[in-house]
Amino acid sequence: MSKRKSRHRYTVFCKSDDSDGTTWIGGVTATSEAQAIRKGREQCAFDWGREESDELPRCIGLVKGWVHVLQWDDEETL
Repeated sequence: MSKRKSRHRYTVFCKSDDSDGTTWIGGVTATSEAQAIRKGREQCAFDWGREESDELPRCIGLVKGWVHVLQWDDEETL
């Protein structure tokens, strides 16, 4: 009998390396935090239409479980 790793739900927050633009928030299912971060960064890059050769966006946050963001304002105040 093989032992399967438990999969957990995670919410991942990503931003481009130059910190310009929006913050991507998405849900992934993974067996570890490291895998969740990788999968989130890959999904973010895909959603933003990045090429495979482009550098992946950076992960700025990871939450275990899926959250429902009710309001988000990341506009910088000058």
